[in-house]
Amino acid sequence: MSKSGVLESERMGAAFAMLRSRDLMWTPAVNQYMRGERPKLNDLMAWNADGTRMPWRMHSEYLERLYLRNELATGTFTVNGTRVDLARIQLPMFVVGTETDHVAPWRSAYKIRGLTRSADYTFLLTSGGHNAGIVSGPVHPKRRHRLLTWKNAATARRWKKLPGAMCAAEGLRHLT
Repeated sequence: MSKSGVLESERMGAAFAMLRSRDLMWTPAVNQYMRGERPKLNDLMAWNADGTRMPWRMHSEYLERLYLRNELATGTFTVNGTRVDLARIQLPMFVVGTETDHVAPWRSAYKIRGLTRSADYTFLLTSGGHNAGIVSGPVHPKRRHRLLTWKNAATARRWKKLPGAMCAAEGLRHLT
């Protein structure tokens, strides 16, 4: 990667597949090679196959500074020598999390509320994973969407467990 200057899309795809190896590697391999079952093609499979390269420096800094050291959340992340202060963000925020996201777990995305000072904060929790939870709209028969505004927020753990009727009582709207 340091020689070519980029992380090739195939390697990035393989790294993400390893995060969910059962779903993204082993089950398809068993179904296709052992059982002879061809996967049914869909739009999401095309999206997943459309990879891109990432610059080496960007990838390295992202993993080291934002993931390993968590500099953005701890207030020590800098860009061109200037500290990025999330507490200064006061703009309206619409944050999306997906229940089975293997790249950005929804509880981590939900925590941005505590790091910013937005008075107008909306969090949308969708079923599905990193891609399907974003691409599949509210009309998809296998998807759920829950919407929460900061005015009536519950803790992330409690909110996830609320059934539909209780969500209505708590001011949480199930979109589907």
